[in-house]
Amino acid sequence: WNWQLVGLIGIGLVTFLSYLYSNNQFDSFWGNNNIPSDSLLTMIIYSLFSFLLIQVIKTEEDLKHFNIILILSAFLGGVYGIVQHYGYDPVDWWGYSQMRNNAYGAIGQAVGYATILGAVFPLILMIYLSKTSNALKNILLATILTVLLGIMFSGSRMPMVLTIALSLLVCIVYRFKVRTKEATKKVIGFLVVLVLSQVIYYGQSSDNALTHKLKPNVVSSGLGERIQVWEDAVKIWQKYPILGSGPETFALELKLANTKDFNSNQNWGLYWHKAHNHLFHFLATTGIVGLLSYLLFAGFIFYSIFKDFIITPLFY
Repeated sequence: WNWQLVGLIGIGLVTFLSYLYSNNQFDSFWGNNNIPSDSLLTMIIYSLFSFLLIQVIKTEEDLKHFNIILILSAFLGGVYGIVQHYGYDPVDWWGYSQMRNNAYGAIGQAVGYATILGAVFPLILMIYLSKTSNALKNILLATILTVLLGIMFSGSRMPMVLTIALSLLVCIVYRFKVRTKEATKKVIGFLVVLVLSQVIYYGQSSDNALTHKLKPNVVSSGLGERIQVWEDAVKIWQKYPILGSGPETFALELKLANTKDFNSNQNWGLYWHKAHNHLFHFLATTGIVGLLSYLLFAGFIFYSIFKDFIITPLFY
C-alpha cells in the first residue's frame, strides 16, 4: 500500500462529495474570485500531476535530476527575493506601504512564495548534510543562505519560523545519528549560515516587512483578527458539520457569519477567502470528514518521511 496515495485519493473523494453538496457548486468547481486553490478542479489537476511525477521518476538518477531542478528553482527564487527587496523590481506587488519590500513571486502572495521556498529548504539541507565534497558543500551552503534570505525578505512570519525550526530538528537528528567530527563540522557550517542570514536581515536600519510584522502591537492585532475568523469558521462548520459548506465557499459563508465588530475595523473591505489556518479552513469547507482526511494524509506523509530519515542516516 502506498499510504500517501491512499491519503490523496481520500482527500479527493471527500472534496468531490463536498462539491456535490456545496451551496455554490460553480465556485466549488472553478474557484472563488479567480483563486482556485482548494477547488475541485485544482484537486484533480494536483492529483494528475502527482501521478505523472511518480511515473516519470523511476530511478535514483531521475530523482537526483529532479532534486537539482528543485534546488536550482529555489536558488533562483531566493535571488529574486533578494534583488526585489533592495528595490530592483519595477513592480509594486503589494498595496500596503509597509509591505512594499516583500519578495513577491509570480505565484501570488508573499506567503505563498516563502512557503514554496520553505518546502524545498529541508531537502537542500539534507543533501548538504549527505555530501562529502567540500566544493559541493560550499555551493549548497551558498544556496541555503540565498533561500533563507528570500524567505526572510518575504516578510512572512510562519514560513520563517517553521523553516528554521524544522532545519534545527533535522540537524539535531542527524548529529545524534552520525557521531563524527565531519558531521559536527557540517552542522556548525549550517548554523553559521543561519546566524549570518539573521544578522544580514535584522542588521538593516529600515523598518522592513518582517520587523514591522513582529512588533507586539501588529502581532496582537493580527492574532485577534485570526481568532475571530477561526471562531467564524467554527460557526460555518456548525451549519454544515459533515461535509462542510463546499470547497472555495469560505468567503461567501464568512460574510454571513461575520459580526458587526469584525466589520467595524480594518477588516472592512478585506476579502477573507481563507481561514488563515488549514485545519479551521478544511473544517468549515469540507466538514469533519474533510478535516479527518486532511489529517490522515498529512500523517501518512510525515510518518513515511521521518521513518526513513530515522532509519537511514543520510536519507534525503
